Amino acid sequence: MRSNHEDMNLFNVLIGGVLKLQSERCVGAGAVIACNLTVPVSKLESTGADVLTLANGAEGQIKIFIHTVDGGSIIITPTNFAGASSATVTMVTAGDACAFMFTDGSWWLIWASPNIEATPLVIA
Repeated sequence: MRSNHEDMNLFNVLIGGVLKLQSERCVGAGAVIACNLTVPVSKLESTGADVLTLANGAEGQIKIFIHTVDGGSIIITPTNFAGASSATVTMVTAGDACAFMFTDGSWWLIWASPNIEATPLVIA
């Protein structure tokens, strides 16, 4: 089983040397994390059992989330998650990361670190 560190190294080799993506820092407040949909990378700092709702994006858009500070879990709920009407992705600990792509009217989970939990599917 790969570690989060190995996944992030792979991510840096594949993307970090080629692209420079704008990022933002998002801190949980009152069990909610708000992120800018137009910024490609959101670095999340949880403050409890925080919830992030991912609104619909633009065709072909990629959105990356990285759990940088662990104060609890982060539940990401896309408005339209491909293949499921009420699916979520849960980031359990700092170092967790995932990437979505918006196409055909839905967010698709295209990559996740090993500790990510997704319902109805568990990716670990």
